[in-house]
Amino acid sequence: MNWYGKIIYSQIWATESDESFEEDLIAFYELEYKLQAIQNFPFKGMDRRRDNIIMKLTEALEDLMERLKEPLIATFHGWLQSHAITDPASWASSRTDPYGEGFMSSYDAEENLEGIIGEYIRYSNGGNAGLNAYNRPNTSSIFNNMLTEALNRPQEFTSLKGLINIIQEGERERLVEELYHDGFENFGENQRGEPFQTEEEAEAYIEEMVESIDVSEHFWGEKQELLSILEGQGQLENFLVELNQYLVFPLWYNYWGAMGIDTTRELAEEAYNNLVNASTIQECKLAIEEAIQTCHQNGSMLEYMGQHGDEDVDPKQIEGTLSGLTEGGFNAKWDKELQQIGVNIPKSVIKNNLDVAAA
Repeated sequence: MNWYGKIIYSQIWATESDESFEEDLIAFYELEYKLQAIQNFPFKGMDRRRDNIIMKLTEALEDLMERLKEPLIATFHGWLQSHAITDPASWASSRTDPYGEGFMSSYDAEENLEGIIGEYIRYSNGGNAGLNAYNRPNTSSIFNNMLTEALNRPQEFTSLKGLINIIQEGERERLVEELYHDGFENFGENQRGEPFQTEEEAEAYIEEMVESIDVSEHFWGEKQELLSILEGQGQLENFLVELNQYLVFPLWYNYWGAMGIDTTRELAEEAYNNLVNASTIQECKLAIEEAIQTCHQNGSMLEYMGQHGDEDVDPKQIEGTLSGLTEGGFNAKWDKELQQIGVNIPKSVIKNNLDVAAA
């Protein structure tokens, strides 16, 4: 080997990584393996040189550690913000305003509402959207049923309080006008088929009628009108959140709970916390392995890296690379480089690594 080759080999902390996630992952395992070797096997050279190599390897590893953690942390944080949310209020808010804009026009809301109705239909049918060419659900009828249920739960659907008051007040004014126009006796004949005995009895009847009015009938097939009124009252987004929280979420959770959504979130939170808290090289290595191997209901968490990080990755390729790294498939190549700088690797280790590489 010429003098230039010896210099290159002596700088075993220098890797060929192009700073892509996969190349950084290989480089991290390479340097971690070399660091363990030079710390644990005899070294033919000056202690000062050995200490300098350990320092350089550690510095390079710490840099790689941060580069690998950053996209993984961003991926898990983004996923946890919008997936597998098992708190009803948080789930509803994330579905209603997924981008955190805090503002929604009636036009946006109508599109959002259609999505809510669609999810309500899907999870009412056990996860099946129920849409086909021969059996299309009547979304207007379904929404009317949803609105009726919402109106029957005023303690939860506080966004509808002002709307209910408007409809009730309008109905009250109409009936009172009829009462004073017809007189309480004729009013009774017209309303219930027999006269009232007193005006007070007629007024009490009006209050009963107002309280029992079906507000949903006023908006049959008129979703846009309803949304416009709620927008004017400043209750538009609250109404959509409440629909998601109280009508859709229980159905959604019933479906995904049976699919293990709670465990999925727990594993994702654990992987995320371990990444955030990893401060040593060994902790980082374990956290990265855990993160790469963590899955959600439909596949690998790495599928979301392109959405929340700077690059798209091929989950299967990354998992295959990790498998090769953890099984020692690269170790034989690194053994040669370590021997070149004077690390005395036991023959049994060399043989085992060669066997793994040949397998």
